[in-house]
Amino acid sequence: MSAFLVWVAVPALVGLGLFVLRRFYLLSVSLGTLFCAGMSLLAWRLPLDTDIQFSRFTFYISSAQDLFGRQFVLEARDRPILVVVYLLACFWFFAVYWIRAGRMLVPLGIVLIALLIAALMVEPFLYAGLLIALAVLVCVPILAPPGSPVRRGVLRFLTSLSLGVPFILFTGWILAGVESRPGDLFLIYRSAGLLALGFVFLLGIFPFHTWVLMLSEDIHPYAAGFVLSVLPWMISLFGLGFLDHYTWLRSDYFLTLLRWAGVAMVAMAGLGAAFEIHLGRIYGFAILTETGLILASAGLPNASALLFELGAPRTVSLAVWALALSVLRSRSKGMNFGSLAGWGRAYPVAAAALILAQFSVAGVPILAGFPLRLTIWNTLASMDIFAALGLVLGSLGMIASGLRVMAVLVTGPQDNPWSITEPREVLTLMALAIFFLLFFGIFPQVLTVPLFNTLQ
Repeated sequence: MSAFLVWVAVPALVGLGLFVLRRFYLLSVSLGTLFCAGMSLLAWRLPLDTDIQFSRFTFYISSAQDLFGRQFVLEARDRPILVVVYLLACFWFFAVYWIRAGRMLVPLGIVLIALLIAALMVEPFLYAGLLIALAVLVCVPILAPPGSPVRRGVLRFLTSLSLGVPFILFTGWILAGVESRPGDLFLIYRSAGLLALGFVFLLGIFPFHTWVLMLSEDIHPYAAGFVLSVLPWMISLFGLGFLDHYTWLRSDYFLTLLRWAGVAMVAMAGLGAAFEIHLGRIYGFAILTETGLILASAGLPNASALLFELGAPRTVSLAVWALALSVLRSRSKGMNFGSLAGWGRAYPVAAAALILAQFSVAGVPILAGFPLRLTIWNTLASMDIFAALGLVLGSLGMIASGLRVMAVLVTGPQDNPWSITEPREVLTLMALAIFFLLFFGIFPQVLTVPLFNTLQ
């Protein structure tokens, strides 16, 4: 038995099996959520390349698997990624049934995670581009379920990420020549340029970011939030593999460029959100803010630790935000300010969760997103004070947007008196979501210390 079979092949088969059972909505969601929780526990407790005694049976989990002439390798130091990824997927799937996020989300979401894990395992790693392309195709039915129209955001998403894959493949081919001729500056500059262009398309970096805003505007917030939360983070971990594998890419010039690209993206997204009047597009700007923060972190000395630890708080904040948006979207005629004026009085718990999640993304103290942002700001300020000020500017823009949203939700026509009208199940989910945002902000060591120790 191999690690590839346990954490890639089996989840893919389970996802396809749940796809067959998708008509039994509650059953498929429940099984998918429990399966992801079990896989996270298994990744935490199951050792690799060691005999495992279970009753009278002995198992051996090999870290390597040959398949079609390629090798899929999962080292012991990679197990924390599996723990976090499957645990975060469980967090996302838990609320799918109650907010009717689509029958495709859980089955194909598990397949999506299996493909992305395979992309991190494959060697030579340039073949990960093909697995990322398959993952993008799996995302399409999640974003546009059968029977619903294919929105322009989905088409733009498919086009942009499909364009990024060939650049990654070309980069891998050129890097093979760089290894044989390390002094050839022409090959080095060409490979760095192609690599940057590939990730510009894959991560939706300015000016190729419009599909992020389109998806968040047109698609169900929870389905769009899941794809836009999981895919960029996993692709960023894949990109970090390039920086770790080719040390010459970690030159001061390249890291400075990467860092400033992230700072510009955070500042642009924060200012864009401050003047936006559509709640879905504001959520899209939050996604861009998180992507920019990932880029800025990748240019810091402790990039690996920061990228790994960013996964949990950003997922909590974005999932809570998407959950609140889904509640408001299902009960209003639109997502712009005019349609939602005063709705915070009718759905106060959903409105509170939305505002707190937005402030968490902005880095407001005592919320889940603040501790790691403070670490990034301090680290960046010691290297470049102007870059740190750019990140703070983006956070101020997001805070201004949150204040505007709060004013719109609690003011307006008096048709909606103050009352709690959310269904009991949704109300419970919202209360838990608010608890997580506050708990991980007040006691960050509960989350960050185990992640840091696991990463060590």
